[in-house]
This record gives sequence, C-alpha cells and structure tokens, in this order.
Amino acid sequence: MRVEFLVSKIGFFLVADAELRLVKQHLEAFVVNIK
Repeated sequence: MRVEFLVSKIGFFLVADAELRLVKQHLEAFVVNIK
C-alpha cells in the first residue's frame, strides 16, 4: 500500500468526521429551537 494513498484516506476520514460533528451540532441546535 502506498503512503500517499494511506495519507489521503486518513485525511478524508478526518474531514468526514469533522463534517459529521458539524451536522450533529446543527441538528441538535435545530431540535432545541423547535421545542
């Protein structure tokens, strides 16, 4: 396995994780606003 491939995979997962956290925060704020 090439190192560049591994690094790009890790970078992709880090970005995806950060985006998921952002979406989760937005959803929680949205739910709080509805109540």
